[in-house]
Amino acid sequence: MFTSKIITLMCGLQTKVQPKNYTLWQGASGTNNPCPTGFRLPTQAEWQAERNSWSSDNAAGAFGSPLKLVVGGQRSRLDGSLGYVGSVGYYWSNSVSSYEIRGVAFDSDNPA
Repeated sequence: MFTSKIITLMCGLQTKVQPKNYTLWQGASGTNNPCPTGFRLPTQAEWQAERNSWSSDNAAGAFGSPLKLVVGGQRSRLDGSLGYVGSVGYYWSNSVSSYEIRGVAFDSDNPA
């Protein structure tokens, strides 16, 4: 099943990779970069710059941006199932802070 191949991370790095390696997605040549060749996840600073350009700091601002970000929900860190579809948007970065992956999150009313 496809969901078994998803690295399920939420509320800190809860990964099955042993030994734990918190830098697998760093950069276009990162070991497990999930993007096509030559592409990478944005950094936390790049997400913040994008967010600062939104007309409002919520789902309306995210969708109104050139990226047209949607409230696509999230994958469960336990089993990879989808939740909060249509309510919350979560987008990861390639930045790690201590043991947490950084990114951008928002809902229909307030930033998360």
